Amino acid sequence: MIRRGFTTVRDAGGADWGLAQAIQQGHAVGPRLRYCGQAISQTGGHGDMREPGDVVHDVCHCAAGLGRIADGVAAVRTACRDEIRKGATHIKIMASGGVSSTTDRLDSTQFSMEELRASVEEAEAANIYVMAHAYTARAINRALEAGIRSIETRKLSRSVELRLV
Repeated sequence: MIRRGFTTVRDAGGADWGLAQAIQQGHAVGPRLRYCGQAISQTGGHGDMREPGDVVHDVCHCAAGLGRIADGVAAVRTACRDEIRKGATHIKIMASGGVSSTTDRLDSTQFSMEELRASVEEAEAANIYVMAHAYTARAINRALEAGIRSIETRKLSRSVELRLV
């Protein structure tokens, strides 16, 4: 990536903190990696990769590595704080449905406004920001209203539908 001119890349989910550290410490060659950790999803949301019949036995409620489940304001705060503790330079929250998850509708909105705002409050307390996975204009507008700074995906919206951009 360095040879192609990329000096910094921003993770939108799935990167490894160890890789970011290895690059920073000179053990691996690569661009600076801005790491977000696991994306935060509600139960049955875009980051919840369990099948409908799966039973939760793990108290961690992790979601196939790329995401973690947090339901309610307190759980969202805890998830954000934990990702920050693990080295996240920004937080990713799943604010709408997606194509790779089997238990949510693509056009759904996810998380309450209070939960979205809680993610922003926690990020701002650590002097970082929140990015949101959001497909539809409704999901994007809700994320922006909550104070989320970066919108990712945006495949099912038109500029004329967006109120707050």
